[in-house]
Amino acid sequence: SGRYAVVVARNKRLTKGRRTGRARARRSHDNTVQRRIGRLRPNTRYWFRFSRGRARSDRGTFVTAPRATQDRAIEFAWSGDQDFNSERGKRSPFWNDGGVLRQMRAERNNFNVMLGDTIYADSEIPGRLRPIALSVRQKWAKYRINLRNAGLRGLRRSAGFYSHWDDHEFVNDFSPAENSFDNGVNVNGRTLLRRGMKAFRDYSPVRWSRRNGLYRTVRWGRNLELFFLDQRSFRS
Repeated sequence: SGRYAVVVARNKRLTKGRRTGRARARRSHDNTVQRRIGRLRPNTRYWFRFSRGRARSDRGTFVTAPRATQDRAIEFAWSGDQDFNSERGKRSPFWNDGGVLRQMRAERNNFNVMLGDTIYADSEIPGRLRPIALSVRQKWAKYRINLRNAGLRGLRRSAGFYSHWDDHEFVNDFSPAENSFDNGVNVNGRTLLRRGMKAFRDYSPVRWSRRNGLYRTVRWGRNLELFFLDQRSFRS
């Protein structure tokens, strides 16, 4: 916990065109930090880092989108369904070690998209469906398990990274209008929605509102526009 500085700049040494800001890690957000930085140049590569005293995060990089009138070729990739849980008594992930994420990084895309199921609250490793992560703290733990994976960490720091949710951030086939059950425990759908949204937003820098949920659109130059729908906040 504590106050951190963030530096964003146009070179790896973080000295050219520096933009700075502050962020505070709080236990109520599992000590994650986020900061919104504005007035960046379009179609420009930036590097960034969080620091506190001598403690420094990994250095990340991203490219900003071209202006809406610019004719640019844009390359991107998308994936989803990350579950790096291991079998009981073992250390390596049961399903895979994130090879597709390493491939996405190697492609040097303008950005990458994680389309949902960024955790599996109800990991379906054979013989180990329990425990299901129903509380905020249990869901935080799932995100930390995933972030131990070098492929995911490398992808997140290599390019812009759009995060989205689906059902497994909550539970399988989740709908806020329906209750969810775990080993005889009845969890209200709206309660589980709030818990899942909080954990996701702590670990994924997104903009959310009660009116629009995660619906958003992003323009990348003259030829590409992204539309993100939200199938969990709204199910009518």
